[in-house]
Amino acid sequence: MIRQYLRKLALAVVFALGIASIMATEPGLPAFYFEEVSVEPAYRCPGTDVSLRWRLNQPAPVVVAVGDRRFELGPDTTNLTLDTDLLDRMGPSAEATFLINAEDYYGGDSYIIETLAEPTIVAASGFPSGAGTFEMMQQRASWDAGIGVVGFEIDGLRNLICKGESSPTEWLITRFSRDRLIRQTGATDSGRIEPGLPPSGVWLLRPRGAECRPAPSGLAAMIEIRFTAMCVSPHKPS
Repeated sequence: MIRQYLRKLALAVVFALGIASIMATEPGLPAFYFEEVSVEPAYRCPGTDVSLRWRLNQPAPVVVAVGDRRFELGPDTTNLTLDTDLLDRMGPSAEATFLINAEDYYGGDSYIIETLAEPTIVAASGFPSGAGTFEMMQQRASWDAGIGVVGFEIDGLRNLICKGESSPTEWLITRFSRDRLIRQTGATDSGRIEPGLPPSGVWLLRPRGAECRPAPSGLAAMIEIRFTAMCVSPHKPS
């Protein structure tokens, strides 16, 4: 019994030492990384420049790759403007990748910049905000001032059960400016919204003549939304 116990103990020690050796030879964590990155606006009209800003946990040289362009920047630089000539040539989508110019850095953070030369479908979500109301929040800095929402659909409900007077459930959608829309769950958008509502800010959604409760699963309830956005006014330089 003692011999068996000592053998198991020896095997456990060998296993632990092997794990420690593997961990010691693994590449270390990146010495530098991005704490915060902003892309403003991420949805733009043709003719709009895009401002990139970032913050690192410590100074380091930064490389920003956009298509076949590479911008190599010093450790004290924390911003870069992508001009409209570059972005307009890249079509509806451009990817900006942020890298650290250091041997011990692995990976990179990528962000998509959308150019809305044509009406574009954008997926979003609404979450419970209390008193039976759901909220969709769109950051103001993400949207070009010339973009408007011209279509709005309630694509579906997730982990949410609604029962009431109509099926599918009708929803009253209210903007902060008190603009109002009525849409049904799962129905194709009934028509273009004129002249187009600003996408940024808070959208509130409330069921009409129905009570909506989270599903028994306990998973987070949400409303899946699709809205159509496009440039409804020409770009005006700031």
